[in-house]
Formats: sequence, structure tokens, C-alpha cells
Amino acid sequence: MLLLDINKKPTNTVLYLAAAVSGVLLKSEGLDYASLLTDLKKELNQEINPTFFGLALSFLFLIDKLYLDERGDLHVFE
Repeated sequence: MLLLDINKKPTNTVLYLAAAVSGVLLKSEGLDYASLLTDLKKELNQEINPTFFGLALSFLFLIDKLYLDERGDLHVFE
């Protein structure tokens, strides 16, 4: 997940997407899954691999930076 090879751009990694997701969520008051994906596409100005997006969310959850509120919106701890 963290290692790069010659065929990958650093911007197409799970770690990069996790950082970008964290940045988008810090700017908002919480977003649902679809809204977060849309805002992330606008922020990065590129298509997002849905598998990597899910892995980025899982990574943030595993390191205890991501949580869901009672409405189902995603938030990050500062």
C-alpha cells in the first residue's frame, strides 16, 4: 500500500487518497459517501478509483481518524 513502483503515480495511491479525503472532510461539516466522492473528484480534478477510495476510508477508520455520526455522515478527527 505504501510502496510505489514504476507503473504508479504517487497521486494514485491509497495513502494519497486518504490524505485528500481527510483534507476534504476537514473543510466540511460532514459528508455522506457519495458527496465525499464528488467533492474529492472536484478537489483533485481527476477520476477516483472506487476501490482505492474505499481502501482510503478503511485506512482512516483503522488509524482512528474517521467516524460516522448518527445521520451517517463521515467526519475526521483533527
